[in-house]
Amino acid sequence: SSGINAEWPLRPGVLSKMSKLSVLILLMVAMELAISSTRTLDKYRRKCLNKGFKSSIGCSSDKGKLRKGALKKCERLERRLKKFGFSCSISEPTEEPAFGYEVALR
Repeated sequence: SSGINAEWPLRPGVLSKMSKLSVLILLMVAMELAISSTRTLDKYRRKCLNKGFKSSIGCSSDKGKLRKGALKKCERLERRLKKFGFSCSISEPTEEPAFGYEVALR
């Protein structure tokens, strides 16, 4: 006996604990991304759309004109939202949903 436990990877419960930990980590990452995207959207509305930024993702904005630095920040926020898959345009469903009328906001 060399002191190495050859049964370690085969012990009951080790793999299930590792898989539970992996799932937990994935859930935490997904939640952080969701929170981050929501914060980005709120910041985009507050600092850009409410001050007149002309959106390229279909969002309506107030009247106004942004300075060069603020404009660049808004463009950066909008690129981040595009990366998350956000769009303000409303798309009509191609077929009637099974449980009533729904409009997909994307």
